[in-house]
Amino acid sequence: MRKQLLAASCLLLSLAAMSCGSETPQTPSQSGSQNQQSDPSAESASVVYDIPEPELPALDLTGQNYAFFSKGDPATAVSTADGNFSERDFLVADSLIGEVVNDAVFNRNLMVEQKFGCKVKSIVLDSDPNLLVMGGDTSFDVIYTDAVIIGDTIASGAYLNICDFPYISPTAEYWSPFCVRDTVFRGRLYMMPCDICLIPLANTGCLYFNKRILSEYDLENPYDMVHSNTWTIDAFLNMIKQVSKDLNGDGIMDTEDLYGALVMAQFRMACFTQFYVGSGKTLTAEDPDLGRVISVDGEFAQTLIDMLTPVLEDKTVSLNWYDVERLAGSYEAYRAMFQEGHALFLQDSIGAMDTLRDMEDDFGIVPNPKYDTTQEAYYHRVQPHVSMLAIPATVTDYEKVGAVTEYMAWLSHYTVLPAYYEVTIKGKRTRDEDAVEMLDIIHDTIVFDFGDVYDTWIPNYFYDSYTAGSYARKMGSNLKTLNRRLTNYTKALDALDD
Repeated sequence: MRKQLLAASCLLLSLAAMSCGSETPQTPSQSGSQNQQSDPSAESASVVYDIPEPELPALDLTGQNYAFFSKGDPATAVSTADGNFSERDFLVADSLIGEVVNDAVFNRNLMVEQKFGCKVKSIVLDSDPNLLVMGGDTSFDVIYTDAVIIGDTIASGAYLNICDFPYISPTAEYWSPFCVRDTVFRGRLYMMPCDICLIPLANTGCLYFNKRILSEYDLENPYDMVHSNTWTIDAFLNMIKQVSKDLNGDGIMDTEDLYGALVMAQFRMACFTQFYVGSGKTLTAEDPDLGRVISVDGEFAQTLIDMLTPVLEDKTVSLNWYDVERLAGSYEAYRAMFQEGHALFLQDSIGAMDTLRDMEDDFGIVPNPKYDTTQEAYYHRVQPHVSMLAIPATVTDYEKVGAVTEYMAWLSHYTVLPAYYEVTIKGKRTRDEDAVEMLDIIHDTIVFDFGDVYDTWIPNYFYDSYTAGSYARKMGSNLKTLNRRLTNYTKALDALDD
């Protein structure tokens, strides 16, 4: 169904020539001309919508803008062979240029404009959106900026509750059901990822594996393990333990040798937190009386620490990026080691895939492993400093913003998302249909947590628990402080409705 649709879109179609619409999809003509416009009479591509189009009113917004605010911060850009994609690149495109993501964005926005009559535009400013909103700036309808920045400034009253807007369906597949579960606060959502802008997807944690090394060590293919529901943390660790070799024969394990895994560090993307979240656990949970409360399972966290540490801290089979930086003198060597065939697994983000395109060895991509085979779903933590959608308090036309945003999110699922898959996958040495299926799994299970995107200090203490080898000594002993900080946040948010 959906996987088949995306595989076909990604591997068989040119997204620059594909168009999706509501009832009568239009196809923009194909040209590299900067002035080329769409031809509404062109023959449309055949696209199956397995998610029905949202039921929206027939609004006439002729003469109005639907404007995004974006800082366009280069630090959040996604690098691919076709260029660096910032927030704005996923939001607007000035013309058809023959680049697949650009043309998908152009085509999506054209369909929005044809449906509602409004002009889709982007306002890129190197300014604090919170200050602009509080200053009364009414020039934009939707804000895209760093999730942590939004979280830190929500108590100022600069952003509106997305749940108050008609037509928006945050639990739909083209939004993020798990983000709703893990960030909702007394029926309020102040920021959300969706398929309009794929910076969150690109910054979602995953695992890459080297197919040559896998074959040389006669190890089971992780794709097969995902299909048979045996892709677990135990299976992952057992594979790592089997791969270690002093390639240059100098008797010292360094960046010139072979390892089972390269894993991330630092509290925002730490391997331990990735595996904890990947096991279906959360940092906070909604409480009917208290709003959000710390939900960390301390006993499970310690079990996971004891499970991971003997393997991932064994420097003969696994290095983290701090280890690599210490040995090689630069963080860049982290991915370079995997590219050059020095590790079976690499823990990184989806956005890293295209930087691996020049590998001589073929590679695959798989989800975070489950804790065990009884776990129902996969889960994937997103780096919190990514662009999220928020609605400024200066918005007054709720119907306009709700209808246009919902339609654009749905339409992006069939244009921008498969286009990004295309530029992500196409640089690989072989067309890997399994990789598209894995991307589907990851896309549908991305997780944000209230404790991550608000300045609660929870991720810091949680990461320290792993490095110290003791949950009780680091996070457990500081729960009173962390709970007090979380309570202060919830009171501040409650005050917005007073």
